[in-house]
Formats: sequence, structure tokens, C-alpha cells
Amino acid sequence: KAFGSPKATCIRHLEEAHSAFARKESSASGGGVERQQGTLVDSSNIIIDEIINGSRDCLLIATSDQPEVFDSAIYRRFVEKGLIVDVSEYWLNKSNLQEIVRIELAHNNIQVLSTGEEPCNETAQCIDEHDLKLAVGKFYHIFKERALQVTPAYVRKLVAFIISIKGSFKSEFLDDSLLVRNAFEMVARNSFGDLFKKVVNRIDRTAYWDEYVGEIKHTFSEMANNCLHYNVSEEKGVVLNGPPGSGKTFLVRSWLSENKKIHDISTSPSALHNPSNPVDGTVENLVKIYDIAKMIAPTVVFFDEGDALAPRRSSGGGSPSDRLTNKFLNIIDGEQPLSKVLTVLTTNRLDLLDPALIRSKRLKVLEVSGQLAKNDITEIIDVSLGETPCEEGLTSTKVIDAAKGICHTPADFTAFVEKALSLRKTELMVLQKFRSISSLSDHKQERFLKFNLKTLIGILEALGNRGSLQKLLKESPRQFLERYEEVLALFASIGSENDYPLCYSHLQHARSEMSQSPTKKGKVELDDFLEAELSKEPQKGFIVGVGANELDGVLLPIATSLTYSLSSEKVLVTGAVSASGDSSAQMEMAVQMTQQSAQEALTLVKNYFQALVPQVSMAKMLGEFLANMTIHHQLLSASYNVGGPSAGYALALNTLSAILHIPIYHDFGITGAPWTKGVTKDEVGGSVIIGGHKKKTEKVLQYLRRMYMPGQNYKSLEKDFLVGYWNQNKDILGVTNFGDLVPETIWLGEAYEKNLLELIEQRIKYKVKKYQLNEIDEAGNENIIRLKSILRQQAEEEIIRKLGAVKDYLSNAERDPLSSLESIFTQEEKVVKKVKRKMFSFFDPINERLKGHQRTNQ
Repeated sequence: KAFGSPKATCIRHLEEAHSAFARKESSASGGGVERQQGTLVDSSNIIIDEIINGSRDCLLIATSDQPEVFDSAIYRRFVEKGLIVDVSEYWLNKSNLQEIVRIELAHNNIQVLSTGEEPCNETAQCIDEHDLKLAVGKFYHIFKERALQVTPAYVRKLVAFIISIKGSFKSEFLDDSLLVRNAFEMVARNSFGDLFKKVVNRIDRTAYWDEYVGEIKHTFSEMANNCLHYNVSEEKGVVLNGPPGSGKTFLVRSWLSENKKIHDISTSPSALHNPSNPVDGTVENLVKIYDIAKMIAPTVVFFDEGDALAPRRSSGGGSPSDRLTNKFLNIIDGEQPLSKVLTVLTTNRLDLLDPALIRSKRLKVLEVSGQLAKNDITEIIDVSLGETPCEEGLTSTKVIDAAKGICHTPADFTAFVEKALSLRKTELMVLQKFRSISSLSDHKQERFLKFNLKTLIGILEALGNRGSLQKLLKESPRQFLERYEEVLALFASIGSENDYPLCYSHLQHARSEMSQSPTKKGKVELDDFLEAELSKEPQKGFIVGVGANELDGVLLPIATSLTYSLSSEKVLVTGAVSASGDSSAQMEMAVQMTQQSAQEALTLVKNYFQALVPQVSMAKMLGEFLANMTIHHQLLSASYNVGGPSAGYALALNTLSAILHIPIYHDFGITGAPWTKGVTKDEVGGSVIIGGHKKKTEKVLQYLRRMYMPGQNYKSLEKDFLVGYWNQNKDILGVTNFGDLVPETIWLGEAYEKNLLELIEQRIKYKVKKYQLNEIDEAGNENIIRLKSILRQQAEEEIIRKLGAVKDYLSNAERDPLSSLESIFTQEEKVVKKVKRKMFSFFDPINERLKGHQRTNQ
């Protein structure tokens, strides 16, 4: 219909042709939009073919700034039978651009004098041809410096605003960088109107650099300075990856607060969305954002929800979001590299970002874990408290204790203190109003009590009155008012704000209210439940594994026992409940992988025993010993959805504990998928790299002191992350093989525990000295080696002794099949049996003589 009758001669201009000629999408869902686009492309091909073969008398002119999204068949027709004109190349011709500048000067009553022409009179303004050519040359340099495409619109507006600022135009004006920047800012305002107002200089700059706690800020500052001040082309931007509340946005705010001359552009993919044109409109807005940034540079372009801006591209390349990702990649690292524009993305789902975005020479990744040392948390709390008076004995440490379990990031602790201060402030206001309610009617007085009940109770608690007045206020406001003078006397000590300090009750109420938040309530309840399930003492066959979901780490307590069974299945895993719905396949896979890990754990333990006692066939011995037994692993079902291969080390330690009746120490969590062999024959159970190790570590060290993970994962952790935990007297350790792990995770009595605790303390102190204080403690290192050697020797001796006890038990033809593991392994019982055997052997000669005498008599 738009093209009219084929017989009518016409010229048709199709603007934004990429909208009509875009590739057909090939998604699995095949929705209405995809079908509509497919129909549009097919119709377009038919019309173009009609124009080509002459059955339609039409000249088609298609204009687009996104030819890369054209359907390949349509684009090929334009190449073969039509003409592709790159208009941007037209303006690379200096004479063409010179004509644009001349026209704009004429619009502003500035005459361009030809060579030999007489100067204009005093009332008129003019510029000679030579100066105009110089100006045009400088325009190319200015646009190239800003990585901006030379367009007539931008050039004309830039000329107009320079004239507006200076009142005239000369080529030398273009040497003034501040003037050019101010003129470009006016161009951006004029060209992009509402978008400019919505995104430019919207970041709150009330934060202070010194308020940000963490060494990561110095790395960020160096990157920002390189890009914005020193124009280092390698620094294009950064992805700040970390959990919500870890301080990603605050880091940017605090840096900008100290760099007032740097512009900021703050937006998000949802803000770029154009409802009338969801795909192309969003891409167009992204281009506009960066054009603004280039014009007003130096600029920080800040994107929240960065994973939605450049999501991982589809394998077929037909997803609508692919266009946005492709355009973003092209902007960051295209033919015209950005200059003095720093791109900052924040995300807590780095796995969703397209990998090409964070490869070398594009955006770098900074991990903002939010993990803080205790002194860092204290500093945050002190800053938040400011000059607020506090109840006697209420220190920053007490605030940290009150926030335990619900606060894990800088934002959490800040919000907790602000909530407590807010409660105190509200109580002060209500207290002042309470003193004047005597002038109100009885009805209004009761209404005041009714609608401020919680706040008044808070005041009474803060003043130490937790008895009759509180009860009376709840049950009978009228009777409470009868004791109005008594209450006023109680409040009399509060004359000003300084007389009403922050109290423990404010912290308790703040904790209660934050715990009830929908985003925290379920998590707090689950954490409390899991914490209650953690062992309080060393136990046989009880260990804390840990998994990770998309957002967080999850504790995974595992209980292991030997049970009697006549089935051929030697390993049983329960707690594995399959789920229905979209995640059922993933859950079923996790169940199978955990079952496999449990079977591999038994093989690993067998290989470990074999390395310790090579002269005995452990496969045969354990096969006979466990002939009628099943190793039963019970995983806490509340957190089973994070099971899988990374429970391998935990299952192996529990398997060893259950077979040999050796308790597992209770102060650590562990993750990792071990090999059943090792790098050498003496190193059984080498570690395999796993995912989510940081989230797992953060969860474990909320409750426990030590965290074990594969060695390669440990090496990938940032120094600041490790130091933060060392300063809390907690440790993270990399596992190289199962033999090194066992001595540090079992319990063999109080003397053994004493050496283990000394090793833990010495190792943390050594690391702090080496990596934080840059001191080398040779004596401390030698002591660590000595303690590890002692523990390993004692552990292996005990394991070999118990394996010997199993061999003796199986070799004894008169063994009691109902003997417990404890009786088999108890050394004292063996001693008793040996003594009995010796006592009865004393009578053997006499018995033999008696038997011989009886035979003779017979």
C-alpha cells in the first residue's frame, strides 16, 4: 500500500530502513513479533525484485545508520542491482565541510571573504578564506579527538554556539579546549533535549572519598585517572562485580565527589528502553548516550544493571538483545576508540555478561566483594554515628554484635545504623509532642497514644522502664493518661537531644525491623536454621560442605553413617529431592552428580589408604569389611538444590570418618571436586577447579573459622579479600591433595587439637605479616612446617593403626560379626584380648596331657 500502484512512476524514501529490512529472528518461541518481521522482510524482497525486473516503476531510497542489521538477501540486492552510498564519507571531504561552515556563518551574519576581497566594514563581521580552511582542519581534529562522527548537524551547532559564546568566529577560538567543551555541552543539550536532562550529572556527589573503606578504591582511581586525565587509550572502562550492597555505586559516587570537573552520565538498560521501538529504539538511545558523553568529555558513563546492557549473545545471533550487545561492543572498541570517556558497569551476575565485553583491551573487571575487616566495619559505623551520643558501654563493637547475621556488606551496616538513628529521632519528636498533649481533648489524647504506641514503648524501653507502664499503655491508654504526671517525671531527664543517647533498645528494634524485610526474612530464617544445624563439637561423619546458587552461597551440612544392607549398592545419598517445573532437569542432574561424587569419594579414600599401607590390598580389605554395609550420606534437604560435584572433598572426609570412626573437626567448611588420583602416586586426591568459590567462602566464614577450596580457586582470590578475613582471625586455604587435607580436618584428642589450633593461629599471623605488613617471619614459617609435620605423622599413624585393626578383625576366624566399630578400633580391648590369650595358654600343656591320658584310657 505504501508503495502504491506498480504502474505509477514514483520515488519512495524509506527512513530508518533497518526497522523494515532487519533480519528475521529465529527464536525457539517463534512469537508474533518474529513472524511479523519475517512477513515484512519477505514482502520487502518481493517489492525490491519487482523494481529490479522493471515490473514496478519506482526509485527506492533507503536511509539507515544500522546497515549491519539488514537482512542479508535485501542487502545483497542493493549491492548487486543498486548503489550503496556511505554519506559519512562525503563529509570527510574538506571542501564539503567548509561549505557547511560557510552556510552556518552566513546564518549568523558572518561573511567569508574570498582571496583579494576587501575587508568588511566596522559594523559587519567577516572571516577570510584562509582562516575558514584552518577552522575546518581544526574541526576534523576536534571530532577525531572525541571519537565523534563528523556530521553537518553537529558542526553547524558547534559553530553556532561558539558564536553565541564569543560573539564572533575565528579559527583560533577552536584552540581553547574549555570553550570547545562548553560549546559542545550546549550542542548536546540542544540535540538531545530531554535525554540530556535525564542522564547528565544525575549521580549524587555528597559522598566523600575518605568514607569509602577498602583498598579497591585506589585501583579504581588509577583506572579513572588514566582514562580521564592522562588519556591512556588502554583504559576504556570497568565492570564492578559484587553482591548487592557491597559498595559498587558508592565507589563511583565517592570518586566523582572529589572530581567536580568530570561530568557523569547515569542510566540503565531499562531507562534506555523505547516502548514504541523496543529493539532499535534502545540501540539508538545507547548511541545518543555515548554521543553526549563524547561531547562533554571527560565523562564517566555509569550503567546500573550492566548484565542487561550487554547480555551473552545467542548462539544463532538472531536474538533482539544481540543488537544491543553488538552495538555496545562496537562503541567500546570500534574503529573510533573512545577518548576521555570511562564506562562503568555494575553487576552481581558476571556470568550473564557477554564474554567479549571483558576480554583484553575492553572492560576490566574489579571484584567489589564488600568483605570487610572488623576495623573497616568499625570505621563505617563510626562515620554513620557521627556525633550522636551513645548509651554508656555502647561501642562500635556492640553495634557490630547487634548486626551479626543480617549485615554483611557496607550498605547493610550503614542501613542498620541509620535505622537505629531514625528510631531515636522519631522517639525524640514524639516525646516532645507528648509533653504538650495535656491541652488536647481526651479523645485526641487517646488517638495520639493509639497511633504512636510503638514509638512510646520504644521511649520507655530506652529509659529502662520495661514493666507496668508499658503493659498499661498497651492494655488501657485511658489509665495510662491518668498517670500522665508520672510519665512526664520519667521523661524529665531529657531536656535536649544530647540527653537522649542511642541505646541498646534502638539496636534491637533496628535488627527486628530489618530482619522482617521480605528480602531478608527468608534468608535470615534459613541461615538461623542452618547455623543451628552446625556441629558444636567434633563428630564422626559430620561435615559442613557448601554450595552456591545464582546469588549466594548456601551451607550444606552432610551426615554420614555406615548402615547394614544386603543390596549391592555401597553408597546411598538421601536428601536429594527432585523438583518439578522448569528447574527439574537441573535438579535431577545435581542429584546424579552428587551420587557420582559420593561413589568417587569412596574410591578416593580407598586409594588414600592404599598409599599409606601399600602391602595390603585395600580394595579387597574394604570390600570384605563393607560387604554387608552401605555408606549413607544424608544431605540437608533445605539446601540440597546446590548439591553437585563440589561436595566431593566433604563426602570423602566423611567417608573416611565413618569407616575408621574418626571425628571430623567442627570449625571449617569445604568445597571442591577431587580427582581419585593425584599429580604423583603419593599425592592422592588432587583438586579440581570449581565455580562460585567466593560466594561459598563468604557464607562459610559467617559462621565458621576456616574455609577449604581447590588450590587454583584459592589463587584467584584477591589479596584484599583474603586480608579482610585474616584480620578477623579467619582463614581461607587452598587444597592441593587429600593427604594434606586430612590431618587438618580430623580430631584425635585434646593434645592433637592443641597443635591444630596453634597451627591455625600461626598460619594466620604469618599471612598477615607477609601480605599486609610486608614482613617475612622465618621462625613462624618453620613453626608452621613443624606443626604440619607433627599433625600429619600423628594422623597417619592413627589411620594406619585403625586399618591394622580392621585387618586383624577380618583375619580372626572367631570374630564376632556383631562387634561395633568402636570395639574393633579400641586399643584397650585388644590389650585385654592379648592378656586373656596368654593366661589360657598357660594351661595348654596340662590340657594336652589330660587329653592324651583320656585317649589312652579309651
